[in-house]
Amino acid sequence: MYIVMTLMWKNIEFHSACGWDSLTVKNVGGFQLEKICGNSSTPEVFVFAYNQIQLVFYSDSINFGLGFYLTYTFAPASSVVLPTQGPGKCLATQVSNADGGSLKFPPTGNYPNNAFCTWIIDSDQSVEWVELTIEYANIQFNQVCMYDALEIRTDDHVILRTLCGNVTTPETIVLPYPRVMLMFRSDGSVTGLGFSLSYVYVKAGTADPSSKTDEMDSTPLELVTTTAVYEAETHPGAIAGGVVGGLLVLVIVGLLLFFFVIRPRRFAAGGLGNIQVRHSKGKQDVSMDNPTYVN
Repeated sequence: MYIVMTLMWKNIEFHSACGWDSLTVKNVGGFQLEKICGNSSTPEVFVFAYNQIQLVFYSDSINFGLGFYLTYTFAPASSVVLPTQGPGKCLATQVSNADGGSLKFPPTGNYPNNAFCTWIIDSDQSVEWVELTIEYANIQFNQVCMYDALEIRTDDHVILRTLCGNVTTPETIVLPYPRVMLMFRSDGSVTGLGFSLSYVYVKAGTADPSSKTDEMDSTPLELVTTTAVYEAETHPGAIAGGVVGGLLVLVIVGLLLFFFVIRPRRFAAGGLGNIQVRHSKGKQDVSMDNPTYVN
């Protein structure tokens, strides 16, 4: 079951990260699916692969707007029509059949600013996974794809890959799911030629997807994902610094033990002896055993 939500218009204080006022869409577990703000009178369509969602509206103490107006419908996955976000906003050249299909966005020219588009690749129950090939991509680049991006998600919105930058050599990604969602988003500046992709359905018993592990994990230099692995490097300077730092800590601890633990105990063990206090010429002389100390 899918929920198809159409945001007819919105007038919510704008912030680049919707940090002030916002409409947030969450699943029943509280996972954020979308965060919406800004002004638009063009209908936007969102498809959620859930039978329940939460809508949470938040506003701060400064500025306000007219709010929003939306409609929604429930539909079986097989009957969901791929959404378009107003006239030409998400217009794409699309071919789909029983064996697979292709998608090119946009058909010509550059993709628009402030776009949010969703396409669903849905197969029948006999399909085990989808082989998706990125033919080319020209999407505004950022190290973590925070501006414009094409996201490949499962039908419960788990992000499998996030793509941006330039892809000039076709790259095949094996997705071990019979149904996936493609979500494209762009911010308010800088656009590109978009992307073109094709996909084929692989049915049960055709092959073992584990044999394609290299294809699933491979990422060309031009293809940027949000997943990064950082390996720790060991340098001689770092080792020397660690040794010196460790010795310094030991010296400080030793001094603290001497002044606050060992020395007071030795003083107490020696006893106070016979303390004599006498006054001489207005000063106080203190005698402890044989020594005499004059202040």
